Amino acid sequence: MPSPLLERIPAPVFEAAGLAMVAIGLLAITAQLRHEWTVPGPSGVSLLHAGGFFATFLFWVVYGLRFRRPAVWAGNSAAALLQGTLLVTVIAKG
Repeated sequence: MPSPLLERIPAPVFEAAGLAMVAIGLLAITAQLRHEWTVPGPSGVSLLHAGGFFATFLFWVVYGLRFRRPAVWAGNSAAALLQGTLLVTVIAKG
């Protein structure tokens, strides 16, 4: 059960905060992907790390679809796409 403090925060505020967090996450993945593409040599990102986050984002896509939460599946779809690209990059760099 949510706390009384959380109950007083309007749903649109949480939606806006969620979108802001999605944007921050996408920027973080994009920055890492850019780094991987511009720095020669082996990747500094472990396969487990890249794959684990990819699997996590995919789970939230399915969760959002299952419970009809567009903010959840849309944001995590974008993150899964970027993280999947990062995963492929990490694998390719060896």
